[in-house]
Amino acid sequence: ALVVCIAIWSLIKLIWLLMILIRYSQFKFDSTLFRAFGWFAIPIILQFVLSNGMEYVDGIIVNQYFSASDFPVFRYGSRELPITVILIVSLSSAMIPLAVKRLDSTLQELKSRTKKLMHVLFPLSIALMLTSPFIYTYVYSSDYIASAQLFNIYLLILITRILLPQVVMYARQRNGALFVMTFIELIINVSLSIWWAQSYGLVGIAHATVVANICHTLMMIVYNKVSLKVFPTRYIPFRIYSIYVILIIGAYLASTQMYSYG
Repeated sequence: ALVVCIAIWSLIKLIWLLMILIRYSQFKFDSTLFRAFGWFAIPIILQFVLSNGMEYVDGIIVNQYFSASDFPVFRYGSRELPITVILIVSLSSAMIPLAVKRLDSTLQELKSRTKKLMHVLFPLSIALMLTSPFIYTYVYSSDYIASAQLFNIYLLILITRILLPQVVMYARQRNGALFVMTFIELIINVSLSIWWAQSYGLVGIAHATVVANICHTLMMIVYNKVSLKVFPTRYIPFRIYSIYVILIIGAYLASTQMYSYG
C-alpha cells in the first residue's frame, strides 16, 4: 500500500509539473544545445551501461562453463559490500560539481574525505573478510560457504574503488576517455574471466573482476598525471592507504588459510 501511495503521489507531482510547463513556458528544440549536452552525456551513459553490464556477462560465463547449481553460489558471493558502493558513489557525486568550479581546493577536500572513508570501509571490510564464512553459513547454509570465498575476493575491489581519479576526469570533461577506459576494462574482464574460469573455476571469474578494476583505476590515474598534469598525491592519501592495502590483503590471505571453502 505504501508503494502504491508513493507511486500515485509521484504521478500527481509529474502531472502538476507538466501543467506548469505547458502554461508558463514554450517548448523549443535547440539543436546546438542538444549537441552540446549530447556530447557531454552520451559517453557517461555508455560508460554506465558498460560498467553495469559486466554482471550480466559474468552470469553468461557461469552458465556456459559451470553447472546450474554453481550459479546461485556465484550470485550470492559475487557482490561488493553495498554500503561501500553507496558511500563512495555519494562522495564522488558530491565532489564532481565542486571540482568543475575549483579543482585545486576540491582535490584537497577529496583527499581529506577519502581518508576519513578509508577509516570506516577498510576495517569493516577486513572484519567481514575474516568472518564471512560464518555469516554465509548462518544466513544461508553450509552449502554456500564457497560464496564467502567469492565475497572476500570482491571485497578486494575496495583497494581501487576507494580511489576517485574519475572526479578529475569528469571535472575536465574527459568523458570520452572515461568511456574508452571502461570499454577496455570490460574487454579485460571478459577475456580474463573466460580464461581463468577454465583454469581456476568461479574464483577465477572473481579474480578477473578485481584485476580488470585495478587496470581501469590505473588507467585513469596515469591519464590524469600525463594528460591533465594532476598527480595522484593531490587526491590520494598514500600513507594511510598503503597501510590499509597491506592489512586487507593480509586479511584475505589469512582467510584462505583459516577456512576450507570446499
